[in-house]
Amino acid sequence: MKLKTYRAASMADALASVRRDLGMAAVVLHTRSYKVGAIFGLGGKPVVEITASDDPRAMGPRQVRELTAAPVRPVAGSPAVGGQGTQDASAARSASGAGRAAEAVASQTVGRATAAASSQTGTPVAASAPGSEQTIEELRGELAAIRQMVGEALHSRAAEVPKAPTSPHLNASTSSDTGPLVAEYSRLIEAQVSRELAGVLTAAVQAELNPEEITSAESVRSAMRRQVEGMIPVATVTTPGGKQADGRPLTIALVGPTGVGKTTTIAKLAATYQLKHQLRVGLVTADTYRIGAVDQLRTYAGIIGVPLRVAMTAVEARAAVESMADCDVILIDTAGRSPADSRRLGELADMLALTRPHETHLVLSSTASEHSLRLAVRGFGGLRPDRLILTKLDEAVGMGVVLSVLREAAVQLSYMTTGQEVPADIEQGSSSRLAGLVLDGPKV
Repeated sequence: MKLKTYRAASMADALASVRRDLGMAAVVLHTRSYKVGAIFGLGGKPVVEITASDDPRAMGPRQVRELTAAPVRPVAGSPAVGGQGTQDASAARSASGAGRAAEAVASQTVGRATAAASSQTGTPVAASAPGSEQTIEELRGELAAIRQMVGEALHSRAAEVPKAPTSPHLNASTSSDTGPLVAEYSRLIEAQVSRELAGVLTAAVQAELNPEEITSAESVRSAMRRQVEGMIPVATVTTPGGKQADGRPLTIALVGPTGVGKTTTIAKLAATYQLKHQLRVGLVTADTYRIGAVDQLRTYAGIIGVPLRVAMTAVEARAAVESMADCDVILIDTAGRSPADSRRLGELADMLALTRPHETHLVLSSTASEHSLRLAVRGFGGLRPDRLILTKLDEAVGMGVVLSVLREAAVQLSYMTTGQEVPADIEQGSSSRLAGLVLDGPKV
């Protein structure tokens, strides 16, 4: 007799492993669900554990009677067992999927047990069939174990989604106590904040406020703003221009995908340093791939009154930077690259290694999808950017995707741009400002 324990990310996967290893006659003896890597109850990876045997006799008569007599314990809040809370639709579908998988196993088990009993006794299996009492008890035991397994699967799925106060299917009229909290959750979803992150933020607000405060829309809104602001790391100190510790001028490079507005942004920075801070600025462009990019930056340089150097290679870029040693600030405009183009990204890495910028700003458009932003963060992560510039805030529809990206990028927000005007439409990164755009919409 084999007695083995199987672990998988879902009940269906665990059952598949049992059937694959022990065969179709396997008996489930015990199941449990837990999370690995959770911190203070948040996050973590769900794990389903099944203990099974290939011998139906592994489940004794007494255990069978106990499982058969004991009904499945209802799961609080589970839609499948009539709990109080209404769960997220995706969790319900996942749970019902686990239930269907277990039912399929149950039907196969019933069929095998019936066929086995019929072949042994020569008569159809029934409760009154002579000599079939043990087979019926074993069958009932297996069905009871499967019912328990489905209940635990539903419980596991229900634990992965926000409870009733944060469910997107509730509204402010559902409960006078949690109405404001539900309204804020819905606002986050409308702002394109991911459901997982919206649940984290809502749970944090719920933990922060006392029962009286959580009924106040104003208190909930203030707490939510504080939580969102806390998720936005900001470069509060701008590196001053002039000679740095290594004796070189402050050198700043902008990198990012194509079409995010790097050239316009670098012109805004040049104008800010030159006109507002009265510093000597030098421009270097390596964006020789895009038609008109050099001419565009040359036009800006002429209007602002700063020198411009064009570099075709990494070596030329280093020479251009060295030729501007008398400047206070040197700004390097790089060509846009696809996050998936490892060869072009390697060339860009070589150029950064030779020019040695003190700051490398990853430029991303706030109008891009969350998927595109995540790809950019991962693709340009090898260049080790230490700052982030968000562009086109005036064109963004929902700013919620930015929260997930900032969380993954682990870089500080340095600047935000709000239009095409040079140098007007640029401002330093602000967690309060960005939180307001996320919660109230992009009103720039």
